[in-house]
Amino acid sequence: CTGDLNYELLKVNCPAAPGQNGSVLVDNKGDLNIVNINLRTFDADGNNLGVTQIGEVNSFEIKTKTSEIQAGTTKVETLATISVSGEEVTCSDAPRSKSFAPAC
Repeated sequence: CTGDLNYELLKVNCPAAPGQNGSVLVDNKGDLNIVNINLRTFDADGNNLGVTQIGEVNSFEIKTKTSEIQAGTTKVETLATISVSGEEVTCSDAPRSKSFAPAC
């Protein structure tokens, strides 16, 4: 996956109010369609606050994906899933992350 996957997290938007979703801006610069992205959120101490699936991003597409982003989040990390010969493969060897302050 490492050589085939080319995407980055451009921006993380915290929820505007409690109970609302935040969003992540994803830029897929590669030839492969991403069929799903798992988003993990972390606090300043590195504790995992949650995991959600944010869906697909096609090749050469920049897309805003809404997601539950918990209060206290200072870092998000993603793992993309691609389709290879009809089978879905999660690229655990190619995570992407974005840290930010202040916390959500």
